[in-house]
Amino acid sequence: MHSNRYMLGSGLIVVVCLAIYSLCSAQQPTHSKEEMQRFNEAQKGLSQKAEDYWNGIVALEQFLADYPNTFLKGDTLVKLLFYYSKVTDDPVLLGNLSERVIDVQMHSDNAYELTARAFVDNEIPSGQALFYATKAYEGAQKKHAEWGKY
Repeated sequence: MHSNRYMLGSGLIVVVCLAIYSLCSAQQPTHSKEEMQRFNEAQKGLSQKAEDYWNGIVALEQFLADYPNTFLKGDTLVKLLFYYSKVTDDPVLLGNLSERVIDVQMHSDNAYELTARAFVDNEIPSGQALFYATKAYEGAQKKHAEWGKY
């Protein structure tokens, strides 16, 4: 009886450990030479033309689809927000993308600044823009206090 309980208990431990390992390894960011190359290619040849921004958007969206756990996810989302803000003033689209940027880079004052700028530059009145601008301002004040005259 005890040996069955021992086997059941140790089998359960193995299953739990394997589940934890698979969850942890699934969340690990990927990093490869090909990812860097694809990310850099998606940004090449951009001018001020809407067509170029759309081409960059398509390339970056495909990049995220191909590498959903890339270590460049934050950078890619920031670029996407910047590109989208150049070709659309849709507050829902920009708001959703802003939330994705903040989710990935919530401790980045630059992310808050970029999200606020996407709304302000497109003249979209929004409580979100005020929230993002406030967060960017608070981050700037914190940096100023920490860095002083530097």
